[in-house]
Amino acid sequence: MLPELKITEIVAIIGVLSALLTAVVSLLGYRWSKQVVESKDAQIAGLKEQVSALKDFSPDSVKKQSQAIIDTLKDDLSVVRAELSATRSKLKEKSERLDKALNDRAMNMGIAKSLFDITDYELELRRLCSFIMRGPWNPRQFPGDEDYGYEFYLKALEFFRRDPTFTSKSVSQASEWIMDYVFYPLLACIALAPNQKDRANSAYDDFLEEIESQGILSDQLQLYRDLKRMANAGASFDELQQFSTFQYLMITENGDDGYPYRSSM
Repeated sequence: MLPELKITEIVAIIGVLSALLTAVVSLLGYRWSKQVVESKDAQIAGLKEQVSALKDFSPDSVKKQSQAIIDTLKDDLSVVRAELSATRSKLKEKSERLDKALNDRAMNMGIAKSLFDITDYELELRRLCSFIMRGPWNPRQFPGDEDYGYEFYLKALEFFRRDPTFTSKSVSQASEWIMDYVFYPLLACIALAPNQKDRANSAYDDFLEEIESQGILSDQLQLYRDLKRMANAGASFDELQQFSTFQYLMITENGDDGYPYRSSM
């Protein structure tokens, strides 16, 4: 059996237990308070960082950053303006030099045209002829035997012929070069570019009609017709050259009464 405890002993034991319990509770409260304090300290530190970051977005800071950007853009704009001004000056100088060169060329061309009696029609048809002819009876050869060069020539000639006076003025001022710069390239189109034959024949006929209408080159008119007929019949360009060269020489020496002349070769 347990010994009987006196009331004083029981009170003492309860006091000890109470003190022990108080100590445990105090220890737990201390630990909880410490954790709360640490948590609050962490929150305060975070808030300080946020406040510090917000200082960068204060009106003064934003104003300074904006001014720095504006200053940089102004510097870049100044550089661009300087480069643009220099470019304009160079373009102006080149434009003035080009105008002077064109004026000098026009003046020189005017002198040459005056001295050699060269008409504007001769110059235009000479340039146009050079696209498909290296010289009389010497047509250019295009890659793959394509006819785009002849097509371009005919389109350009059609553009000139939109002027209703072009053919008549060309013929009236073309007695010495109508064969070189008109009929040679048109015969090349007929003989060497079958797909362009109809367009070439149309232009050829217009010039023939104008020659007959103006009554010039009458001694060679039949020769031009025969060359066109032979080209359409399939004669080669070499055959056209041989026939034309011989007949032209015979007409020059003996007139057109004996045309067509027979070759003794």
